[in-house]
Amino acid sequence: MDHSLAVYLHDHMAGSKFAVELLESLRDRYQGESLGKTAGELVVEIEKDRAVLERVIQRVGRSSPDLKTGLAWVTEKLARLKLGSGTEYSAGTLEAVETLTLGIQGKIALWKSLAAIEASDARVRGEDYQSLIERAMDQFRVLDARRIEVARVLFAGAVPESEKPNA
Repeated sequence: MDHSLAVYLHDHMAGSKFAVELLESLRDRYQGESLGKTAGELVVEIEKDRAVLERVIQRVGRSSPDLKTGLAWVTEKLARLKLGSGTEYSAGTLEAVETLTLGIQGKIALWKSLAAIEASDARVRGEDYQSLIERAMDQFRVLDARRIEVARVLFAGAVPESEKPNA
């Protein structure tokens, strides 16, 4: 079990690194827009979450680096390529935001899992998991609102005029 928990935590750390790098890309690309502002704010919050996770990892013990860390790095680089250049929303932008919202759902699951075992595993005690869960849920709500915004802008012209209300 010790190794499984360490691997689980390490996987979440790799995912959070991917998330920060992707958010930094969105922040830089969409400066001055709500998506860029949200991405910048989330970078700060996720770095705080990473610090908590790092403390837990220090107490639990490290797993050996594996292919997943490298894959997270490669995936993030591919996502940047898909985002392209310019400030117009693209399908890549929408997919990046969707990926991040799914990652936040994973983080909620992480905090809930650690909260569930803290009574039986002293190594994960000492963190305010309820506050972490609530912060992650707030992050999800804010980012999901940006996801809907991107979808609306991106697909606004996708509905044929004959099918639009009042057309």
